[in-house]
Amino acid sequence: MQACIGIGMKAQGRVVSVLMKVLRYDAMTMGNHELDFDADHVRIFIRQADFLIQASNIHERKTGK
Repeated sequence: MQACIGIGMKAQGRVVSVLMKVLRYDAMTMGNHELDFDADHVRIFIRQADFLIQASNIHERKTGK
């Protein structure tokens, strides 16, 4: 599992969304690690996901949204 975390960090999360598709996730809840990178990475991750994503209390300081 530690190797997967290292690969995920080096690929800035892109590998994780692919693995989640392969494993056929039904849904996920966003946590602090999904926000390790900038908001654009989060948007890309959400667009690539073919499963439900639940999140709350997310606020982008730059845009105020």
